[in-house]
Amino acid sequence: GQPLILYPNLPMRGLAQQVLDAFRHEKADARVEQEVEDVLTAVALVASGTATLEAALLRCPHVITYRMSPVTWRMMKKKALLPYVGLPNILAGRFIVPEILQDDATPENLAQALGNLWEHKRARAAMVDTFDAMHASLRQDNAARLRDVFADYLGPGAAPRIVFVPDEEG
Repeated sequence: GQPLILYPNLPMRGLAQQVLDAFRHEKADARVEQEVEDVLTAVALVASGTATLEAALLRCPHVITYRMSPVTWRMMKKKALLPYVGLPNILAGRFIVPEILQDDATPENLAQALGNLWEHKRARAAMVDTFDAMHASLRQDNAARLRDVFADYLGPGAAPRIVFVPDEEG
């Protein structure tokens, strides 16, 4: 089977190790990693932030978690504009990735959520399908857009030339 990988930020590294201890699955090659680069995995636990979008764009089914100080949590909860915190959920406009936050983010709950995702291939496949649609919607073909913008200035068949113009300080 594919590995279970946890991507904690530094303050959550201890919790990630506890989740690994709670998640005992004979098929899982579980480990804690800091970066979300070139990952092919069955499921992952990802600390909320840009890493959740990276995991989605890498087609990696995951569970989102985060813990902060109780005071900060209460302040943020009062100002919440959306019912979700993960970028994939925000972009989708609905819950597609489980979010286990604050007091609910116990090693047992996180291990259970990962285990559920690990065991249900259809849920993982549906999540990946949503990630694929999200990736397609974010793709903008910037090279073609720049070519079109500068086509009138460059003339037909001209290759664009990039010129660096330093600011006043540089």
